Amino acid sequence: FDESPPAALARLAREFQGPYLVPPGRTIFRQGDTGDFLYFVLAGEVITSRGGKELCRYHRGDFFGEAALLGKRPCQRIFTADVRRGAAPVAVLRIPHAAFVEDLAEGGPLTELVAPSRWQYLASATAPL
Repeated sequence: FDESPPAALARLAREFQGPYLVPPGRTIFRQGDTGDFLYFVLAGEVITSRGGKELCRYHRGDFFGEAALLGKRPCQRIFTADVRRGAAPVAVLRIPHAAFVEDLAEGGPLTELVAPSRWQYLASATAPL
């Protein structure tokens, strides 16, 4: 976000919701749920899986959930996001689909952040398990 104009960052900051504290053993969203938010990890570890197979672990500064937000309307999640039982709680911020799409359409701060990863996630959504 270093090169983003202050006005764009201020607008984006107003769209964030949270922080939310997610207790151990809780699911943030499940595969097949409607993707209505992009999540940013503030603290803790989020584990994503599909078909019972672990895909990735997300930590402070990471984001997840953008693949379901890339269309004009939210689509189904391609994986499940959980906080492992016995782990520390996870703190997240989230941004709604409408704000996410608006920011991308305007070439806002999320564009540079999300663009490098979007094709990776879209490819993983169709990869065989």
